[in-house]
Amino acid sequence: MERGLGGDTENSSLSVDDRVYDLCQEVIPQTSEEEAASGDLGHLLVEWAKLEEQLLPPARRLTGKNISAGEAIRALAKRGLIDNEIASRLDEVRRVRNTAAHRPGQIRESELQRALEKLRQLTRWIEANRI
Repeated sequence: MERGLGGDTENSSLSVDDRVYDLCQEVIPQTSEEEAASGDLGHLLVEWAKLEEQLLPPARRLTGKNISAGEAIRALAKRGLIDNEIASRLDEVRRVRNTAAHRPGQIRESELQRALEKLRQLTRWIEANRI
């Protein structure tokens, strides 16, 4: 029997051995509801997702491919839409975001705060320059 998002069903598209399901089961206990809802961890994840919504479409149009955030940053820099300094700062925040999302217990609050401040500065720059 498979376990669906709404409980046990025989026709679910999400089986117990599904890797996404397994990853969710690993991450959920590691992240407290408070952090996800209102802490710096949650803010970083949500604000990065919003920035990705601005970066990915133009980069995907340029490359003609469905690319990741890291690849999008490199593509935008390669084509001169962002300079190398902005690309480097975006990549730094992306790496912190990945750690926060996949190994939240391994990231210090001070690191989250620095990344969140950088992210907010970068978001303002991206919006002002209409990437």
